[in-house]
Amino acid sequence: AAAEAAGIGHFFAFGEVFDQQHGPRFSSEFSTRGQLQSAIDFTFQIAARDFASQDGATNTLREFFEADDYYTDADSNAYAMPTFVGNHDMGRIGYFLQHVDQPTADDSELLARSKLAQALMYFTRGQPVIYYGDEQGFTGDGGDKLARQDMMPSLVAEYNDDDLIGTSATTADDNFDATHPIYQALADYGAAYSDHPALRTGAQIHRHSQAGPGIYAFSRIDRTEQIEYLVAFNNATAAAQATFRTFSPDTTFSLVISEGGAPAALTADGSGEVTMNVAPFGLAVYRADAPIPANPTAPGITITSLTDGQEVTLGVENLDGHDVVDRIEVAADVTGNVFAEVTFAASINGGDYTPIGTDDNPPYRVFYPVTDLPDGATVSFKAIVDDLSGNLNADKVTDIVPTVESPEPPVGGGDEPYAVIHYLRDDGDYGDHTTGDYNDYWLG
Repeated sequence: AAAEAAGIGHFFAFGEVFDQQHGPRFSSEFSTRGQLQSAIDFTFQIAARDFASQDGATNTLREFFEADDYYTDADSNAYAMPTFVGNHDMGRIGYFLQHVDQPTADDSELLARSKLAQALMYFTRGQPVIYYGDEQGFTGDGGDKLARQDMMPSLVAEYNDDDLIGTSATTADDNFDATHPIYQALADYGAAYSDHPALRTGAQIHRHSQAGPGIYAFSRIDRTEQIEYLVAFNNATAAAQATFRTFSPDTTFSLVISEGGAPAALTADGSGEVTMNVAPFGLAVYRADAPIPANPTAPGITITSLTDGQEVTLGVENLDGHDVVDRIEVAADVTGNVFAEVTFAASINGGDYTPIGTDDNPPYRVFYPVTDLPDGATVSFKAIVDDLSGNLNADKVTDIVPTVESPEPPVGGGDEPYAVIHYLRDDGDYGDHTTGDYNDYWLG
């Protein structure tokens, strides 16, 4: 209301859902069943750290982004989520790199890995949030209390003994250095992010991953512009190569930005296949020189997760005091190698169909909540594919019967009301909420 009164028509508010244990099934509750516009993506920090700092398999990153479908509903999705690689609660990416994941790495490797993590934040879905000082190579000693270093010359000994990444400076110095290599990298990423709308809000379509470290690649495509961008990261210690199919046959792609160097251009063959080479801990982003060809006919579509009249039993799990009810997975397959969006709609007891979410990348699906349905209701679902070339097709399933199992009792036992009190001890210690190790008192 205050924003509207000030003439601000698009005021974006997001919540802090501090959870890294339960994953998207839980954290998506706050912007689907709940009414938040979005929430800070704490799970992204885990995925980015696994990729850039822990030599994770790139298949794991693919699986992480596939779970974005939990966030898709009629008015929001994962693209709106603020993402980060370090913050005041978790500690800095520099700390995890230097003290936990890569303690024997030299400064040049730590610098390369830090830039890789930040690039992942900039060019995958979501809204990148830089934690102040990360652009100056700040590290810290872990946790929320030791990740609040001064940008001005500090007098705090526990800060000033930090070994900053990418510089010989310490926090005892003035750290507003626009020549710092991480600062300069983020400036370059920000310029590309600003200049190319597809890299900010375009559909993110998986292209390549593997069972170990190496290349993770995907396309970004703005639905109006329909020019394909190719983005590839390499988290391996050696240069890597990947060959995959795109939507752009016989098309040249020009280099937008890279880390570690990359060819100035690459060309897709007649089937749209390209080969990308990416430097160790490197990045390469390319833009097609021509739009995606229009489709002459509508692609086929089939709902694959449900059948007419199916009875679906949904479980309930109590997570940190919240009863999380499983949602109905509504998934559809689309035929052909096409850029398309699938809009899902639901009809309750034979009523009008209402949109419940649009997915712009495979696997095409939404997770439909049933907690507000009338007792004994049946639900029908429709999936409509739009190839953004003027062609539509649809499939539907009817009379799905959802039932919900009885919820689990809350942690602490019994069905009585309860509260968990986090308190400050007399010595000033309030526990460590980054690990869940609070000073707790359970009041039954």
